[in-house]
Amino acid sequence: LLTLLSPTQQQLALAGADDADPGRAAVSRRLTETGLHSLLISSASGAAGDFVLQLGARPALPSATLGPGSSTLADFPAGAGAQLYSFFADPNAPTQLTIGAQPENFPFVGEIYNEQGEVIGQIGAGIQSAVLTFEAGDGFYEVLLTPGDPAAAGGVLLILGAGSAPAPTPTSAAPAAP
Repeated sequence: LLTLLSPTQQQLALAGADDADPGRAAVSRRLTETGLHSLLISSASGAAGDFVLQLGARPALPSATLGPGSSTLADFPAGAGAQLYSFFADPNAPTQLTIGAQPENFPFVGEIYNEQGEVIGQIGAGIQSAVLTFEAGDGFYEVLLTPGDPAAAGGVLLILGAGSAPAPTPTSAAPAAP
C-alpha cells in the first residue's frame, strides 16, 4: 500500500496493489503545496520486508491552452522534446478532444491527466489517433505529448470541440390491447 501525505499530514492519495501486477502499486498526483510530503509504504498483509521504490516526475513545461472550438498542431522537429497542452471541460455539455498524428505514421505518446495529476488516458504504441469525450463539468485536463522517436519529425493535431451527448436509452412500449 502507498499513502501520500501533504506537508500538514493530510492524505492526498492511497493506492493498493495493481490488479495486473499484485506486487506493484502506483500513485500519481499533482502536488500543489510546497513543503515536505511523505510517502508511507507498507505491505497489504502488514509483513515486514524490502520494497523497491521508483520515483518519476513529469517534466515542468509551459502549457499552451486549448480553447473551445480550437485546432492546434503541435510541431515536433527532429530532436524536439515534450509539449504540454491544457483545457477546461465545458460545464454545460460534453467536450470532445481529437488527437491525431501528422503524418499518420508519426510516432508519439500522449498522456491525458485530470486536475489531480492522475493519468486518465494514454495514446501511442501504434495507435496514432483517438477521439476522447469528457463529461460536462468544470474539470481541468492536461495533454502531454512526447515524440516516440527523437529522430523523427512530424506533428500531432489537437482539436477541442463540443462532444456528443450520450444517446437516449431506447424504451419499448407494449402493443396496445385490441
